[in-house]
Amino acid sequence: MDDDSCPADEGELCVRGVQRFPGYLDPADNAGRFLRYEPGDDRAAAVDAPDGPGDRLWYRTGDRVRSAEGGLIHLGRLDHQVKVRGYRLELGEVESELRAHPRVRDAIALTLPGPGGESLLAAACTGDGVDPADVLASLRARLPEYMVPGSLTVLTDLPLNANGKIDRRALRNTLTTTTRAR
Repeated sequence: MDDDSCPADEGELCVRGVQRFPGYLDPADNAGRFLRYEPGDDRAAAVDAPDGPGDRLWYRTGDRVRSAEGGLIHLGRLDHQVKVRGYRLELGEVESELRAHPRVRDAIALTLPGPGGESLLAAACTGDGVDPADVLASLRARLPEYMVPGSLTVLTDLPLNANGKIDRRALRNTLTTTTRAR
């Protein structure tokens, strides 16, 4: 499905069938995960979680895929889940902890390419009088080491795209350039 919940050659992978069964997910995590779509519909409609396996609902996997000859190509996750030093983590959790610091106004965590193809966790934030060393020390007291960014860059503003959302690609380019300059 594309961003407008319409069938597309590239978008979120949605599945249905016997592989999805009651109790597959924690019910608290089901909100927004199921869609009702039938051939001929213009778009899929979000529905509450099903009661049993007999329904014809689609499950939103959170994986971004593209149709290719003979199958699908996995393009990544929609929810910003990444793997760093062998651990899976949600970038949103790191961002939330960064924003909990009293001097941080906004924050974004992302991965940068490291040596040998390894992903390095980095972050950028905005705020008045932010001391990166102080913020990172605060994170080390609250998070496992693998969730603490290797670098924290303080910016006046986070880059925005034409839609007013944070432009992660531009930020990644900025942080990659900044990290190389150090």
